[in-house]
Amino acid sequence: MPLTAPRPRPRFHPLTVVAVRPLTKDAVEVVLAVPDELAREFTHTSGQYVTVRADIDGQEVRRSYSLCAPPTPGELHLGIKRGPGGLFSTWAHENLRPGQVVDVMSPTGTFTARRSARGATPSAPPAPAAATPGATPGERPGPSRYVAVAAGSGITPVVPIVRSVLEDDPDAHIVLVYVNRTSEDVMFADDLADLKDRYPTRLALHHVLSREPRPAPLHTGRLDAEKLHAILGTLVRPDLVDEWFLCGPADLVRLVRGELAAAGVDDGAIRHELFTTA
Repeated sequence: MPLTAPRPRPRFHPLTVVAVRPLTKDAVEVVLAVPDELAREFTHTSGQYVTVRADIDGQEVRRSYSLCAPPTPGELHLGIKRGPGGLFSTWAHENLRPGQVVDVMSPTGTFTARRSARGATPSAPPAPAAATPGATPGERPGPSRYVAVAAGSGITPVVPIVRSVLEDDPDAHIVLVYVNRTSEDVMFADDLADLKDRYPTRLALHHVLSREPRPAPLHTGRLDAEKLHAILGTLVRPDLVDEWFLCGPADLVRLVRGELAAAGVDDGAIRHELFTTA
């Protein structure tokens, strides 16, 4: 049997911008065309990222951005949020237009779902399910359950993970808690609403806004330890969750990991990625 050729070593390739879609006043989705001859180099899994290189005022600048859509033949979708003093993000917002060429490195990253990965092999095999009385050998006991907690631009890799899991696993149920200051700061608002409409019984979407009142107290105010404890106690049962995805600032990730540890969640079930616009 012929062996599968190893993937080429990651390196930069020139890709052409084909679309720039506004997400919020400070965030855009940039779509890049991937020619057929580079399809293999840009094969990726939902949740991974790429490094982009540009010459800005005579200085070579590199930044990494998560891919914000599941693997799509011939395309890469990047989510770029402009941060205060962000050299590359400001340049991207002011200069990237259809037809422009930028250097992009092959995708990488391990912030991916173990149980469901579209377009590439999962980074790690799924853990065997615990035996259940009366269950058929090898059968998973009930539907797979996921929880994602994201803040701000940390939603960028989470959106494709949620979408891929729901599309690939008809038994998957996901709770997504997305934290922002106001509704105007919510990235991918339409995409998330569309996913909720498509999977109304399998996706529970909770927007928590720190500076804007919401109908439910749990969805209003800063996400501190007390509110997080209440959310987890109300919306999910940690002992029934197969996999957790945490993406956002270090303080948020540390807060949620601490709460999960106190609830007895196995650290091996938690996937996390620190995310900042700086």
